[in-house]
Amino acid sequence: MVRFDRALPPHKKYFKMSRKIFLIVLAAMLAILVLIIALAAGLSGRKSSAAAAAKNLPLPSNTATFTGELTYYGVGLGACGEVSAEDDAIVAVSHLLFDAAGSSTVTGGNSNMNPLCGKMLRAQRYDSERGMMRSVDLRVVDRCTGCAPTDLDTTVAIFGEMANVDRGRVDVTWAWLQPVQVNAGGIDPQIPDGQ
Repeated sequence: MVRFDRALPPHKKYFKMSRKIFLIVLAAMLAILVLIIALAAGLSGRKSSAAAAAKNLPLPSNTATFTGELTYYGVGLGACGEVSAEDDAIVAVSHLLFDAAGSSTVTGGNSNMNPLCGKMLRAQRYDSERGMMRSVDLRVVDRCTGCAPTDLDTTVAIFGEMANVDRGRVDVTWAWLQPVQVNAGGIDPQIPDGQ
């Protein structure tokens, strides 16, 4: 205590405050500073983790083939704003993927404007019961809240093309289909003029 009294004598004023008040104010300011630094470090770590997670998501810019589970659901009005029927070749992608792409209702945007809406993907699997490879092209119209990032949810009819409906959940591989390339004139060079 003697050293402390020598460093900060109790009878002196510090910024027009008694030593006791000065020490309380100093301690409060240090606590606030530590809190600010801790929050800044924690939040910046979250952003980098979120950015790293987004890089690993199966977004259309990722040209890899993904493996997940295929399930089916009762369709209706989807997150992209269109009503689908049970036999439509449509798909709901993971909410994690859908929301990372942008315009999600979770982040206050309009999910009908999500960049994944209308994107095409090809799902494939080997159906051991039928002894053949099955493949189907699907259009994104919805988001699946129970799906992992590489899982797909489709209609009962499409699931039935890929596997026995009684199975309910099967492994699937899938990849985004790239848009048709057009030349500078807006014409597909593979299609002759007039056709």
